[in-house]
Amino acid sequence: PYPFSPIFSCQNLPRPNSFWGYPDVTKGLIGLNDSLNLVQSGINVERKIKRMLFAPGTGEGTLHMQSGTIMQLPLPEQKIEAVQIASATADDIAFAANIRSDMDEQSSVPGVATGRVDILPRGITGIAIELLYGPLLKKTDKKRCTYGEMIIEVSKALLVLNNMKSSVSESAA
Repeated sequence: PYPFSPIFSCQNLPRPNSFWGYPDVTKGLIGLNDSLNLVQSGINVERKIKRMLFAPGTGEGTLHMQSGTIMQLPLPEQKIEAVQIASATADDIAFAANIRSDMDEQSSVPGVATGRVDILPRGITGIAIELLYGPLLKKTDKKRCTYGEMIIEVSKALLVLNNMKSSVSESAA
């Protein structure tokens, strides 16, 4: 009984010949996120690895060790050593930062907006902040252009549903 369809839609970001438009989350961005999760998981696993201890010259027996106690070996020349694990944690952290930077570029969202203030130099000016947030503001403006018409149509429908005349359609007539 109403002069409109109960479904309203618009494009996310303008894209010719596409109903939905460009998505915010692309396959490339998802791939980068998967890579970042893999790198961070590796860092966490590396931190949790327990040191493997060995005692050369003590024979094939098992040494019973308890945390918080000092162990004395039978002979003075015997010692307990730890297996040295090659760590690449610093490289992994730097690689994760590079992946995050790539994600920031692809998503047009600066790292500062997600809480990473360590990339912000001290004494930054207002102009620098405007430049930093420029891509995100441009993306938001594009979305506002596509959403504007839909918001007007929804507002007209709400006026009709509330038994009020649509002032927008009256001024257009």
